[in-house]
Amino acid sequence: MTTTALGVLLALLLFWAVGAHNRLVRLNHVVAACHEPIDAQLRLRQQVLQQLLQMSRSLEPAAALAASVAAMQGAIDALAQRPSAAAPLERVLKAHRQLDLSLAELWVCAQLSQHAGSDPAFAQAAQALDHVQDRLTLLIEPHQSSVSAFNQAVQEWPARLLVPLSSLKPLPSLQPLAQGVAAQAWRAFG
Repeated sequence: MTTTALGVLLALLLFWAVGAHNRLVRLNHVVAACHEPIDAQLRLRQQVLQQLLQMSRSLEPAAALAASVAAMQGAIDALAQRPSAAAPLERVLKAHRQLDLSLAELWVCAQLSQHAGSDPAFAQAAQALDHVQDRLTLLIEPHQSSVSAFNQAVQEWPARLLVPLSSLKPLPSLQPLAQGVAAQAWRAFG
């Protein structure tokens, strides 16, 4: 009788663990699906940044911005390969922080040198960048909800026991992509 009870208990625990793993996989797929429109906006932002970079080659912060744009492109490409993995998400966030600082420096330099006011194409590219950023902000909300649901599921039992054994790890939020110094600097000047 105790052997049967132990077997039933082990079977229940196994089914519970398989159910928890399947839930994590399903939520992971939701995170990946929410990433597709964000990826499109990030790539569009990269195109606008390349245009802006071409127009601002004469400004001092252009070299730092070029390096930041290149780093962000590499991070976006890595994230496209694994959109629901923690390491590529962290890489995008790190590249975004650097890009944001470089872009803020460019805005200040452009305003001080009167570059933004004298070149309508520069102002148009900056406004296009602002519009892309606004759309990106809207797209991050559903992604954030899916990441929160996934991270909550990771903390529940028995998933908490399964996470160290699987490739499914808690995910960082992309919310910082919706904010930044650069957008605030441009809006203050523009």
